[in-house]
Amino acid sequence: MIKVISVNAGKSVRLGRSRSGIYKTPNTGPVEITALGIEADPICDRRHHGGLDQALYIYRIEDYRWWAEELAMADNTGWFGDNSTLEGIPDGEPAIGDVFRINDVVLQVTAPRIPCTSLGLRMEDPRFPRKFQLVERPGFYCRVLAAGMLRSEASVVFKAFDDTRVSVLEVFRNRYATNLTTQTIDRLLRSPIATMERQRLESLRPSAR
Repeated sequence: MIKVISVNAGKSVRLGRSRSGIYKTPNTGPVEITALGIEADPICDRRHHGGLDQALYIYRIEDYRWWAEELAMADNTGWFGDNSTLEGIPDGEPAIGDVFRINDVVLQVTAPRIPCTSLGLRMEDPRFPRKFQLVERPGFYCRVLAAGMLRSEASVVFKAFDDTRVSVLEVFRNRYATNLTTQTIDRLLRSPIATMERQRLESLRPSAR
């Protein structure tokens, strides 16, 4: 069974030379989810974060527990800037286009999280984004298909995407590939992937160069 462990929001803080909303903590009560995510949660870098296709960032509690052992740290949810932490998603899942229904809220998976310098600053380790990449536990972004209230301990109804299944992990790995084949690009594009990633992939087609 998949369930919500926590719903996390933060505030804008100075991080390096800019501001970031990566510092998030669990909310004790229900949180309103709109088409753009948690209304009160700040998005400081709108060029790379937020928008309809990255409305919510989800992370598995199983991956937090792995990191807790790896780094000898507490498995505090929200630590990586996730808006919600879920339990019960199998290893290697989900796929782009999969749907999570949580009461009235309906979310669709769009893309993996790509580690950035803010994550390194958050962890006080400039090498951490590279480590995050190598361990392949990226979490994933969702678009909001139906808005509503989200709270911890809620049960999640999962519906698998019934067309070309491209896992979040596959997209994540191919994000770092140096020479994607046309066949791979076409396969990725057959999924309802985030618009930003779709544009990147289309630009890699031989005819687009």
